[in-house]
Amino acid sequence: MDRPATGTMPGPQEAPPAAEDTGLSGRLAALLDTVTVDLAATTVTVDGRDHTFEQPQHARAALRNALYDSWHAGMVPPPESARPEGPPRGGGALERALIDAVPHRRTRITAAVTGIAAPGTDQGAEGLVVEHQGVRLCVPRSAVTGPDLTPGASVLVDVPAVRPWLSPGFLLVHGSAGGARRGGAGLVRVYVHLPRAEDAAPVWGAVLGALEGLGVPYQAKVLSHPRHYPRRDALVVYLGDAHADAAATVAEAVERFRGGSEGDPVIGEETSVFAARLAPGVALAREPADPRPGWRGLSFGQHRAAAVADGLVEHATAPEAGTRTEAVRVALLRAGIRPSAPERNL
Repeated sequence: MDRPATGTMPGPQEAPPAAEDTGLSGRLAALLDTVTVDLAATTVTVDGRDHTFEQPQHARAALRNALYDSWHAGMVPPPESARPEGPPRGGGALERALIDAVPHRRTRITAAVTGIAAPGTDQGAEGLVVEHQGVRLCVPRSAVTGPDLTPGASVLVDVPAVRPWLSPGFLLVHGSAGGARRGGAGLVRVYVHLPRAEDAAPVWGAVLGALEGLGVPYQAKVLSHPRHYPRRDALVVYLGDAHADAAATVAEAVERFRGGSEGDPVIGEETSVFAARLAPGVALAREPADPRPGWRGLSFGQHRAAAVADGLVEHATAPEAGTRTEAVRVALLRAGIRPSAPERNL
């Protein structure tokens, strides 16, 4: 696979053209007619599955969740008896295997020195207190690198790379060179479709090993509970804009798991409807750039699903105002999304 120039976002593989006269991506436009919004019956239907809501004002949320599950994550509803109780969590055999597959143990963060560790703390007189992203940490002096250790000075701090509980249901890892650094265009995320939990650790280890070989800053997460598989976003890599070309390395690392195995495939074929397909089961997308209240902080899949849901519900509320396609196109533009390439922002 040829790599694009440094800092560029790799192009999709065989991306369908924008649907004629709609401005929407071909894949997205083709799926709009498979969605039904019935406000009177308080029901939305996506991929043949009905989702009910109590009041018409709840239609957007119901449709957003349904589109996220079906069009983005590709989640297959498990039988009631197999559904985990409570919030997503890891900590079992799968999570231990995923941790063992991580090729490094430490990462570096940039922090500001706030003072000397107080006597009686774990680090005692040998420690420093530093602040990173609003959180204060007490760390040993041996973990701190910098010419100036006075309060207010910026330093590099070695911390554990593996963070099991930071993203519920996922194991999160930062690269040994640090986490992904946001540029002017935000982060690029690369999605890998894993159908089965038992195949996750080898693929996860291969992807991280390939990224470590490049020496680029990144972060990555992988589903850590077997009941949450399959998903098109089971493994996600986050890259800064300056290292977006490393998405090709992720695709290369995944490629060796295709074919040659008996039974079910290790890598799924489908990708998110909203993302750009790099290879079967591998896709990438930009971080949303939507400053509107209530829209900031949404994940890529949540943001795109919410924008499409807005357009479809608005059309169902006032069908005489125009076509469904036009309503969705306007909603995408309002959300700062390029209608012909929903993996990108305007």
